[in-house]
Amino acid sequence: GTLLVLALTWAAGPLRKTATVYNVCHPYFGIIPTLLLVNLRNVSCSLREHHIEMLSWLGKYSLEIFILHHHASNIVLISGYPRCNFLAISMILIFTARLLHNTTSVIRHMLLPANEEEKCCKNTVVCSGGIMILYAAACILTWTETVSLGTISTITMIVGILLYQVLTEMTWSDYRGTAPKLKKNQFEDDEEAEEGSTTKVSPPLLATLSICLLGYALY
Repeated sequence: GTLLVLALTWAAGPLRKTATVYNVCHPYFGIIPTLLLVNLRNVSCSLREHHIEMLSWLGKYSLEIFILHHHASNIVLISGYPRCNFLAISMILIFTARLLHNTTSVIRHMLLPANEEEKCCKNTVVCSGGIMILYAAACILTWTETVSLGTISTITMIVGILLYQVLTEMTWSDYRGTAPKLKKNQFEDDEEAEEGSTTKVSPPLLATLSICLLGYALY
């Protein structure tokens, strides 16, 4: 009963505020609807034994959706039709969140492999150094007032290419030993087999082209 009263108070008060005001007070009231849903979920055995598959599937990408929705809130693809625009943006958002989730999972396993503490520690130090460098670059751009779509796109492309090359160099030797044999004796006779130039160049070029096209479409 008490929780229900608190939930009604939250719905009549903070929930009706603007997004800016709600974000400020959310840390103090956000636990109320969460506790209410948990209690409703555990009211009976029947409710505990069933769930909505779609919501369960979306829950896997909740973190990515939360991060990306800040960037998607002001995008207008279908002018004059807000509901159609919302549907299109939502589909793109969910697709991008799923892609980001899978990419993050792959990179995490590459950088922090299971049962290899030494490699995990080394990669953690390297990643921390990279984050500090990017933070310093952001501070410099802010201080010099040179933050723009061009500078952000350029830095994004450069960092993306460097990250791709680093991950490739770090994981290619392991991949070479487990890769499917697409050609006869592909890796058997050449111990120093290197990744092809086309394979190295194609992903960065495609990513750069995608960023350029996205920036052109949005601005």
